[in-house]
Amino acid sequence: MDIVLDDIPAVIIGEGEIKKIRHGQSISCSQSLGILPLDETLLSVRLKDSSNVLVAMSTLKEGELHPNRVFVY
Repeated sequence: MDIVLDDIPAVIIGEGEIKKIRHGQSISCSQSLGILPLDETLLSVRLKDSSNVLVAMSTLKEGELHPNRVFVY
């Protein structure tokens, strides 16, 4: 599925952030994620784990990434 979505920007997130996303919680954008909180040009962002596996699709809104679709393998 990730191949179909390769035109959407992706960021790698850590285990703590993955836990939050999998529980439906939003995570803050930070420079460590490589996303500027005020970047209004990004609507969707793919969230991946350290193994490059797709964890969720999210929306950037008000400086936070909100999960839209969470994938469980």
